[in-house]
Amino acid sequence: MTGDMIHVLLVEDNPGDARLVKEILEHDENSAFRVKHVSTLEEAMSSLAPGAANQVILLDLGLPDESGLRTLQRIIPVAQEASIVVITGLQDEELGIAAIREGAHDYLIKGQVDGGQLRRILRYAVERHKMQSDLQAEIDRRARVQRALELSEERYRLLLETAPTGIVITNERGRVVQANAEALRIFGYVRRELIGQTIDMLLPERLGHAHEEQLSGYLKEPHVRPMGLGLELFARRKDGTEFPAEISLGPLATEEGMLVSATVVDITARKKMEEQLRIAQRMEAIGNLAGGVAHDFNNLLAVILGCSDVALDTLAPEHPATKKVEMIRKAGASAAELTRQLLAFSRQQMLQPRVLDLKEIVERTEVLLRRLLGENIALTISLEASLGCVKADPGQVEQVLLNLAVNSRDAMPQGGRLKIAAHNCELDDSYKDEQEAVIPGRYVMLAVEDTGCGMDRETQSRIFDPFFTTKEIGKGTGLGLATVYGIVKQSGGYIRVDSEPGKGSKFKVYLPRVEEAAEPSKGEESEATVLRGCETILLAEDSASLREVAGQYLESLGYTVLEAPSGREALERAKDFQGPIHLLLTDVVMPEMSGPELAVHMAGLRPGIKVILTSGYTDDTIPRQGELDPGVVFIQKPYRPKALVRKIREVLGGPDQKSESPIPLRSRASSVT
Repeated sequence: MTGDMIHVLLVEDNPGDARLVKEILEHDENSAFRVKHVSTLEEAMSSLAPGAANQVILLDLGLPDESGLRTLQRIIPVAQEASIVVITGLQDEELGIAAIREGAHDYLIKGQVDGGQLRRILRYAVERHKMQSDLQAEIDRRARVQRALELSEERYRLLLETAPTGIVITNERGRVVQANAEALRIFGYVRRELIGQTIDMLLPERLGHAHEEQLSGYLKEPHVRPMGLGLELFARRKDGTEFPAEISLGPLATEEGMLVSATVVDITARKKMEEQLRIAQRMEAIGNLAGGVAHDFNNLLAVILGCSDVALDTLAPEHPATKKVEMIRKAGASAAELTRQLLAFSRQQMLQPRVLDLKEIVERTEVLLRRLLGENIALTISLEASLGCVKADPGQVEQVLLNLAVNSRDAMPQGGRLKIAAHNCELDDSYKDEQEAVIPGRYVMLAVEDTGCGMDRETQSRIFDPFFTTKEIGKGTGLGLATVYGIVKQSGGYIRVDSEPGKGSKFKVYLPRVEEAAEPSKGEESEATVLRGCETILLAEDSASLREVAGQYLESLGYTVLEAPSGREALERAKDFQGPIHLLLTDVVMPEMSGPELAVHMAGLRPGIKVILTSGYTDDTIPRQGELDPGVVFIQKPYRPKALVRKIREVLGGPDQKSESPIPLRSRASSVT
């Protein structure tokens, strides 16, 4: 009963009319009406019960505080939950119609309404208000659903357009119905060029038939193929270039049929990184092999070269054995160079870097370059006047320049032009995106450009591989460019190559630029003399033959030599020896105790003793990057006897004047490097 009760707010300033209406409604046989009477608009507006059900306002349009349509207009905003029936005078039927247009549910004309009609009008007004409220609620609900749908579609579009991977959606016929911004960027199309076209236009022609079969099979049994488990194949851009891509698929059933969403990722950079990793792993494997044998092999080469040098110093030029000994020394030198190349590309060479003026290196090497290139190759050199300095091992920078020049010479058997240029440059993030990851910053670029036969892409992808060569058997070891690559990387730089078949090649080496001034190059000792000495040298070397050769040679020049096959025995010799020991010459890798460890113990036992380290490769006893601390003196194996003596004199502070006895060399052919 309460749910059917109609609450009537009677707004009437005429007491008689108000009493009549109240009597009609309160004497309803069903007691369905509850009436509240007020006389003014202000009272009516304050009497509305918020949230009450079945409210109806019976409103006289002529009140003391308002009249006409203005009365209705003022109450409507605060009577949203109630239906309104207006009361007009006898001559105001048009006013009632206007009130309905303003929002009233119905109107009554005073003096023309009986009780039954009044009750019907009020019930109808309430029902109509309910229907309108329900209709408005449904309209609001549908509007909310529509807004939610539009928001969902906007989110979908936003996600689709901002996705970092390409997304291409096709229908059952393989035609593109949607593609996001990243897909358009990857393939190089604008949207209107792609929508409606078959997916085949994004694939190389050779894959078209296979793709049709795959699409047909997929539509028969559609399933999600997630990223990482997707297809790896080649895709085609608008300009016809191909690139490796990973494709993941997902089906979407719609009223129009099955759609297939393909997520496309350009994996060119990943493939390049994988290839670089494979190259690095191959180089590391060969480097480990080279390092494993270099120690013993360089000891043997040091013996071969040392004995050859000593023998040639004692043999007359016309002696029958001279030529054979020279051949032995030449073969030993070639083997030593091969070992150095192996260590260089595997980045196990010991470096002694200093700040260099690259212009000075190029200019100093120019004479040798012209001799290597021959008369049928024109050499031009272009160096920036304000070329910056780099920090690197000068010998290795020269080796890089010579190896690149020889490689260019071999690419121009009929002659041509070779240009060497160097200038300052800066590498930024855009360069990093195009090439392998680099550290942005200031660099010096050294370029070697030729007009030779050039290379295709497949050859370019392998030129830095160890033992890869395009030359005839016996014409190259395949280590030249691998050595260059190893030296450049070990020096903290990068190397690039631009080449096309028939259009020559251009190698660009980038070395980090430093702000320090170049260090003056050290003057070389004359190769025409060998300096004698009288100091005492502790020789720690685990190779018996090398220890014997080096010891005998040093003793022949006046030095006192204490020999030891290990670090521990060297310490015992030092403890037992009563006189001063001026220099420790020690191998880096020895049983029981390493050379650097021995040097530390010797510094405590014999304060002020000088130390020279020697080794045939980089071991964990020296920093893995192969760069020595500035205070460490090092000589690379296989060393030659005269080079060893020059290094000793350099460390000990020059020749001993009392015992200096120049030993003339037979010829430049027997000089020591």
